Amino acid sequence: MGKEFDVVVVGGRCAGSPLATLLARAGLSVSLVEQAMFPRDTLSTHIFEAAALAFLKRLGVLSALRATGAPIVNHVDLRQEGFQARVPQPQQPGDVGGAMSVRRLLLDPILAEAARTAGAEVWMGAKVTALLQDRGRVTVVRVARNGSEQTLEARLVVGADGRNSTVARLAGSRKYNLTANERFCYWSFFEGADPGAEPAVIFHRWSGNFVIAMPADSGLYQVLALPELSELPRFRQSLEESYLEYVRRCDPVAHALADARRVGKLFGVLRWEGFFREATGPGWVLAGDAGHFKDPSPGQGIQDAFRQVEFLEPAILGAIGRSPSELDEALAGWARWRDDDAGGHYWLAADLGKAGPAPAVLPEIAQRLYERGQLDAFLDLFNHRSAPSKVLTPSRLAGATARLLARGGCDRRAVLGEVGVLVAEDARRKRLARHPHYVALETSADAGPTEVDGDDAGVSVSTVEVSVRGVRCPVLTAGPPDGAEAVVFVHGNPGPADDWRDLLSRAGELGRAIAPDMPGYGRAGKPKDFCYSVDGYAEYLAALLDQLGITRAHIVAHDFGGPWALAWAARHPDALASATLINTGALIGYQWHHYARIWRTPVAGEIFQATASRPGFRMLLGRENPRLTRDQIDRIYDASRPWATKRAVLKLYRATQAAALAAPAAALRPLDRPALVIWGTKDAYLPSKQAERQRQAFPSAHVELLDGHGHWVMLEDPRRVASLVIPFLRRQLPGAATTTGSPASPPPGS
Repeated sequence: MGKEFDVVVVGGRCAGSPLATLLARAGLSVSLVEQAMFPRDTLSTHIFEAAALAFLKRLGVLSALRATGAPIVNHVDLRQEGFQARVPQPQQPGDVGGAMSVRRLLLDPILAEAARTAGAEVWMGAKVTALLQDRGRVTVVRVARNGSEQTLEARLVVGADGRNSTVARLAGSRKYNLTANERFCYWSFFEGADPGAEPAVIFHRWSGNFVIAMPADSGLYQVLALPELSELPRFRQSLEESYLEYVRRCDPVAHALADARRVGKLFGVLRWEGFFREATGPGWVLAGDAGHFKDPSPGQGIQDAFRQVEFLEPAILGAIGRSPSELDEALAGWARWRDDDAGGHYWLAADLGKAGPAPAVLPEIAQRLYERGQLDAFLDLFNHRSAPSKVLTPSRLAGATARLLARGGCDRRAVLGEVGVLVAEDARRKRLARHPHYVALETSADAGPTEVDGDDAGVSVSTVEVSVRGVRCPVLTAGPPDGAEAVVFVHGNPGPADDWRDLLSRAGELGRAIAPDMPGYGRAGKPKDFCYSVDGYAEYLAALLDQLGITRAHIVAHDFGGPWALAWAARHPDALASATLINTGALIGYQWHHYARIWRTPVAGEIFQATASRPGFRMLLGRENPRLTRDQIDRIYDASRPWATKRAVLKLYRATQAAALAAPAAALRPLDRPALVIWGTKDAYLPSKQAERQRQAFPSAHVELLDGHGHWVMLEDPRRVASLVIPFLRRQLPGAATTTGSPASPPPGS
């Protein structure tokens, strides 16, 4: 029996901690489980407006926020194309101010401490590894902490664990009504900025440019740049200079930064995905970014989390003591409210984040509201106190269109075309509200990194799908979306590409980086007639790179990905720029490991695959790879579980002779390409003596043996592996000296 609670809240940031605080104050027994150890930064705009400030006052943490030195900013400097106004922030009775910016490494610990003070049992550094069900209802959370696992029993499990929600994944919550980003975002903080006597939130979107800025905590000044994706190659070539040039296009920001110095990290997010997720199911509910994430352009994520929590708390309190079906019904009602409440603002955020200038009618509407003294209604869109459907009404749209057409000098066809697109989009979105477009769980990509690592922030990872020779191939991507030179991650058996996510995110800071799911593995197609052999995979990799326009590849490979990639390299020597081999390579004098011998044996292999079970898998893999966590072992098991993958494994091993795995060495040796070889000394399947033998293929290779590590070193010790791989790649890639998370002097209070 595990510890029993009324509610277990997973995720201790802007949704989870306030909810735990409110529920604990109401007398419920609450456990708050957070994977990170605070203070820990996270990717965020850090800005919250009047409604959020009012909530934080009710939560009782306003004095702690003021102690960070963050000023309350009561003016906004708004620019929408040709319309510009500097006006007071709209406020209601009981408000404490217009807006505030507090870095999350300060804000989140304040919120978590409030939960602890309220009586919640707070578990930091605790990772959820499983949700257990009783007759189809989630009733238990399994948590790993301090090297051991414990179970927490609860009437309700709340997933408030961010865009990459573990609770959502384990509960099987589907995404729907997705939107893709058309801009990327870089932001940083400055010392010595001059925001003026009456500081304002600067929100300027004009001629395709988009800059947001305001004073923050600790005497810092925060500036966000949201360029169009077309500007990304220029940013990647010279990040610091490009960022500073871009934000200084905004006159009030240029003035504020005249004598300022940038401090700390230059953060970046290159890819994101807006979505809704199914909000609730038997015994679970999602809050904050776990259930709904919108384009960050309006900076509403923190405020959205608080708003959801305020409405979720009474739904839980009113039904937690009733029957499970009554609790489910109450939460389903809250879920319908969430979608109705967030829908209009979701699409508004997507529109704000679109590339190019805003449709001419929108600044025209803002201008007319300003002239009539009604601009507060427009500004309250950012407070979530007015609805887009009540502000951007058909009558206002028609009036703005008529004024533009009557005014000389406008392109009438362009104006009517923009209006037609707006009307059509509105109709499409209303249909989606009635009939959501769901994404299958097996093809749903996660959001990439959401937390800032102490050494390197990484960049976001997204998924693109291509079809290569008729086989579906999901490809994880990071960094610039195109370019002839790329870091190419090749997984092995059983993969999938997700094994590379941490390294891929970091490599994306250096340039284009991709990680495909190869046929038979992960979310890729698994056709029976594919040639599951080293040659077959080498040919497929060649076709994939050709389709993606990659002519120069820095290979990073693991397990069978090594033979596949090196067979490709032997046939395309001019395309191989460098090789990073992790427990793999040209296997010289190799003899099959014990599982391979079973898989190569007809009938015995089929029986072995058919009878494999999770408990048995945990026992065998755990014994051979003691550094892997149970969650990692379960992920490896889940990757190998589909029968089509098991069939691919049998075909691959039966089509491959061990002696043939050494073949690429002869072709690659004369090239002597730069190579890094990393090998765990306790690899149970590919002996570490193979590491030194890689010099027969790469004479100048640098070899690193990781003492006591096993076969999956990039999972066992991701920081150690990254500390070797990223500097190596940085030396190989041109123009990669500047990185998104490169440390400068830390900001005060860090």
